[in-house]
Parts: sequence; structure tokens; C-alpha cells
Amino acid sequence: MSSESAPSRKDFGRPALRRLEEEHDDLVAELRAGFDSLDEVIFWCQRLSMRTLGCLDDGLYQQFGNERVLWSTLITSPERERYGHDTVSLEAAEEFRLLVEATYVLPATRSAFRKLRGSAGEYFGDDKDDTVTVADEQFIAMRPALDHLEERQKETLSQLLDGIEGGKPELLDWLRDLNGATFGQIDSEFQVRAFKESRVTQEVLLDEFEDPSAARKTRQLFAFEFLLPAFNAGVRKLVGKAGEDTVEEEEDDQSAGDHIDV
Repeated sequence: MSSESAPSRKDFGRPALRRLEEEHDDLVAELRAGFDSLDEVIFWCQRLSMRTLGCLDDGLYQQFGNERVLWSTLITSPERERYGHDTVSLEAAEEFRLLVEATYVLPATRSAFRKLRGSAGEYFGDDKDDTVTVADEQFIAMRPALDHLEERQKETLSQLLDGIEGGKPELLDWLRDLNGATFGQIDSEFQVRAFKESRVTQEVLLDEFEDPSAARKTRQLFAFEFLLPAFNAGVRKLVGKAGEDTVEEEEDDQSAGDHIDV
């Protein structure tokens, strides 16, 4: 959100928590405004997963990937015409995005806040004596490792959406890079099948398929079905559960999220 529209909050004196809330503000503002393209939706999902510390319900990816009519509710640019815009009014689309926020984003932001609060006064940098201010700090939730993981995720995601450059060796390199980009959480069956299942799958991933538009749509579906859930799990694995989490909190976190009927 812009500085004019962002909520005014008292500062806890913990830069990590303040930074986390500011990042949540930005993500919510993007969702409410809508997106220019499906690729933009996918990258937003990746950033949301990172900035909710892996607490996002995977149902979001499943619903976005399986119910393509929803794409016209998320995209507000002229590109929405490709996804049956005439069946969903702009007003109904805006209402749906608010439902996405309430159903998936709100519970994830709460869980992320609870996960971070136990260590929010700590700074995991090179120097434990560093004095940190929000204005100077660039790391997601003050964790350099999360920034590094995000760079890996964005790179592999961009390569998928645009088509992997090169041939079969480069495809195998990309599949192996998913190990690091997902912190080891990528489905091994997907890695093997993506290379061995069929010539068509290889052509789609390498952007050599005869119908480029259909190939890109398939790669976008791969992102929703395979990469985004693995990214989410990888962030969760990297962050780990905070030491002061209670069993009740863990049960609350696992129950967050639900399917949205359109």
C-alpha cells in the first residue's frame, strides 16, 4: 500500500514484525487492485508464500489452477477477456478478491506473525551486535536466508514461465535447480516425469511446442500444481516452527483456509 493508504500502527519496537506487516500491506494492496496477467498472479502467489513464512494454505494454488474461470476475477487488465470476462462482472471480481483475502491471505498473515513474534527481537545477520532499523533492512522478516531462497525461486519460476532455454541437458539442470529453490521440497515424481514422461512435455517445458500459447498456459498450470506448493513447503521448512509455539497454535494454523465458491 502507498504511504497514504497504509494503516497507521503503533510500533512494537521490533523491526522484523513491523517489516512483516508492511510487506503484508503491499501484498494485500496488489490483490485488491487486481493483476495485469496470469504470470503476475503466479509471482504474487510466490511472494505471498515467502512473506507469510510458508503458512499459506495450499488450497489457494489448487483453486487458482483448477478453476480457470477465476482468472478473470484476478486479472483486471484487458487480458481478462481471454478468460471469459463476460461471465464475471468487475464488481463481482472485486468481491471475489476480497474473499480470497479473507479466506487465504488473512489466516496466513496471522500465522506468520505468530511464527515470527518469538524471535522478532533477534537479527540473524553476519554480526549479532548489528543495530537494525526497518529503513535500512532489506531482508524478508530480517532473515537473509529467506532473501536468498526467494531469489532462487524467482529465477526458476521465470525460467519455467518463459520456457527453459537450451535442450535436454538444460532441462535436467533446471529440474535439479528446483532442489535448492524449494529447499528440497519439490516432488521427486514431478522431476522424473517432467523429463521422461513424453516428448510433448519436454517440448512444452523447452518452449518448442507447435502452439506457443497452449504451451505457456500448460507451464502456468505446472507452476500452480507443482512449483508454488513446493516453494511454500520449502519456506516453511527453512523457517521451522518457532520454539514457543503451542500445540493449540499449531492446530489453529493447520485449520486456516478453505475453498471459495464462485
